[in-house]
Amino acid sequence: MKRLPVLGDLEAEVMKIAWSTSPVSVKDVMCRLSRERAYNTVQTTLDRLYGKLLLVREKQSHAFIYTPRLTRAEYHRMLLVSVVGELLPRDHEPV
Repeated sequence: MKRLPVLGDLEAEVMKIAWSTSPVSVKDVMCRLSRERAYNTVQTTLDRLYGKLLLVREKQSHAFIYTPRLTRAEYHRMLLVSVVGELLPRDHEPV
């Protein structure tokens, strides 16, 4: 399984917002963040999450609207499998 991307604090907070209120725009996320951030910071964070294949985006008028690619449960399940897989010994190849 491909390793899931590591999320920074802001990326994790943005994903929580996207999971609870999707689809979202930059302005939607800005209104829900725990502290004020610049528009460009939020826009860049959403774009990075899109680049990490965690968000899907669709152009609406002059802005992008973002939707999570995975549910929160799917993401956490994959993260758990990824971490556990790294901890298991690789002495034996699967048969």
